[in-house]
Amino acid sequence: MFEPGLHPVHRSVFFTGVLAYASSPLWLGFLLVSSLLFTNASHTNTQYVIEPYQLFPIWPSANVKLMLALFGFTAVLLLAPKLMSLLLIIAKGQARSFGGVIQLLLSAVLEFLHSVFLAPVRMLFHTQFVLAALTGWKLDWKSPPRDDAVTTWGEATRRHGVHTLLGIAWVVAIVATSRAFPWWLSPVIGGIVFAIPMSALLSHAGSGRWLRRHRMFLIPEEASEPSVLVEARRYAEQFSGERSFVDAVTDAQAHAQVLAALPARPPAHGAKAKAQAALVDRAAREGPDAIGRDKRLRLLNDGEALARLRERVLARDANPAWWSGRAVDAANEASLSASAVPAVAPLHRDAVAH
Repeated sequence: MFEPGLHPVHRSVFFTGVLAYASSPLWLGFLLVSSLLFTNASHTNTQYVIEPYQLFPIWPSANVKLMLALFGFTAVLLLAPKLMSLLLIIAKGQARSFGGVIQLLLSAVLEFLHSVFLAPVRMLFHTQFVLAALTGWKLDWKSPPRDDAVTTWGEATRRHGVHTLLGIAWVVAIVATSRAFPWWLSPVIGGIVFAIPMSALLSHAGSGRWLRRHRMFLIPEEASEPSVLVEARRYAEQFSGERSFVDAVTDAQAHAQVLAALPARPPAHGAKAKAQAALVDRAAREGPDAIGRDKRLRLLNDGEALARLRERVLARDANPAWWSGRAVDAANEASLSASAVPAVAPLHRDAVAH
């Protein structure tokens, strides 16, 4: 944040990012202290008459203005952007692209309720991250799966088990030490206690498909498919039979089709060229099964790298797994020079990549 040469706007982005994580342990501390004060107040015998012959008792008072101000500012901070966006979409007549006015409003309500119960779970995780950073505790920072993955009950229990125990202990402590229960804490404690089933059940794609069938949580790109996806679907239908990643390297026709579908790009240089060469070398040396799906997509999206990999495979300077059981014959090898031309020549700019 204090690195020299940065624009003030960039510094503010780092600052708000720090506050986003620092607010979680502050919020957790605020809730715990509030719970302690609540339980302490329920056992305190307040004296309303503190002087002899006092005519009027001194009743306990609360600063209602400050309480309403805190609640109001918090509500504005959380809800104003949502309400403004909803009103703007409806006023511009764009609600149809989001499933309709009723579906849009119901989606907003469901999203708000989900956010309410998810916020305390994120609070605990962010607090854990902050404490780990301050204490030097190593944490693996992994990207979440982007595919149609489901959180199993076992994984949900491992991730949220400690949080659930904390929520249950929180409820037991309040009930055992207080004459009443602070119901304003229910969304927070409820989100923590039910984190395991919420994480496991809401990760299923079936609920999302059900909502989509009822036009809930739609975005304009889902209500009306963009032309780029329509063209991509059209190009995909032109491929005859089942095409695999190995076909894109070893089969002349599939290789040419992939190259023709890629947009024109300048040759890689510097660190990008080194990373490209390392990926090609690894794919050629270890075989197609040794590289993951993300690496395959990188090669399919890089005509120059794909052509170099094909050149090594046809030259037999690669793992035998590339041509085992496949007809990489002399006719296929003769097409190398012709199929490698599109990798460096201008390609179709109106085509859509694989």
